[in-house]
Amino acid sequence: MPQALKVVFQFYKPFFKKYRLRFILLFLMPTFWCVAETVAPYLIKMLIDEISLNKASSPQLITTLVQSSLLYVFLILIMELTQRLCSIIWIKTMPQLKSDIRAKTLKLFQSQHITFFNSHLLGDLVTKYKQIFPSFDEIISHVLYGIYPTIISSMVAFIFILKMSQSFAIFFCIWYLGMNWITYYFAQKSFQASNKQAFSENKLMGHLGDLFRNNITTRIFLSEQLDENITQDLEKKEVLDSKKLAGITFYTDSLRSLISLVMLAVMMIALIIGWQQGALTLGDFSYITAVSFYLRRAAWMSSVQLFGLFKQLGIASQALKKVCVIPKNIPFKSSLKSSKGELRIENLEFGYGENTSLFKGLNFTLKPGEKIGLRGPSGSGKSSLLSLMIGFFIPRSGTIYLDGIPIEELSNEDLMASIAYVPQVPAL
Repeated sequence: MPQALKVVFQFYKPFFKKYRLRFILLFLMPTFWCVAETVAPYLIKMLIDEISLNKASSPQLITTLVQSSLLYVFLILIMELTQRLCSIIWIKTMPQLKSDIRAKTLKLFQSQHITFFNSHLLGDLVTKYKQIFPSFDEIISHVLYGIYPTIISSMVAFIFILKMSQSFAIFFCIWYLGMNWITYYFAQKSFQASNKQAFSENKLMGHLGDLFRNNITTRIFLSEQLDENITQDLEKKEVLDSKKLAGITFYTDSLRSLISLVMLAVMMIALIIGWQQGALTLGDFSYITAVSFYLRRAAWMSSVQLFGLFKQLGIASQALKKVCVIPKNIPFKSSLKSSKGELRIENLEFGYGENTSLFKGLNFTLKPGEKIGLRGPSGSGKSSLLSLMIGFFIPRSGTIYLDGIPIEELSNEDLMASIAYVPQVPAL
């Protein structure tokens, strides 16, 4: 499983556990309606056999028709009832689940280090944050209403066909697996293309979001032509990645359709020969033909759903990799019972670029009650040093101690309760 998929499933796994029973019921409902949907053509098969093989009299035929009709209506009722129940469970589950996902996302979002926010555009972060629940909704929807029902219907159809003819059951299995193997073969390429398309779309939407939020600043400092060039470049990249994704989908559909048509043609010829030789009844012929055509379209629809699933997995993985990667915090080992106020820095090294150092081997101690002032030209590191002291930035090496305790071992609450900081914000 690609690393991106692991990130997605690791994030969503707790929600499946919390709503385990509801998800079991959600996926149980399609089982009922798919079985009913596949059994219905079998009733027609039995009726045709009753007429063609048994040569039933009118009263017997009427009895068979009534029984088949009642059973058919019963199956339709099961389909309708289970579909409505599925919708009710969905309505009862998804709004609360949406709230839970938002709460967890926000908590993880806020747990990021301040350097995370400094290194990303606000619009990009907001866009990714807003995509996490809709992606989950779409992923479940694609599986529940597209891929899963097709698998259930195919399994039930295979059982019925196996009962009629082992040879046709094997042929049907090869045909169905062949179509899905093509989809699986292109799955990796589709997922990679979906990732790239999602990345391009997020970048474009993030740029537009920041453009709207900082409209005054961009009007003053950014020329209209430069603004248009940046936007156009991002749009071209997004369009190109979207075309690549659509191209993979089109090529896969075309290849699967060609193989499907060839195998269906071969199956029709084999059905005719089998009926002529007495190996199949007219009812068998009718059922296998109807189910094959139905499942061919269902398999095509499920493949569309599968590519939609890959796209949403790509969007979710892009969002989660940025917004909800859990920081590797050192477990809080210590707490401040009461703060005395001694601050000590040992061998501190820090810089904004990989090859530059603002501080190197910095050492000093601020004793309780002592007052000091930092002075120096712009860019000399006054604000950076304060940011390091309150844990906003992470040093490359060295340690900052508060009352003898490394600040990375203290919770944010303990640290902020001991240090007062007034930033250079005009609103203050």
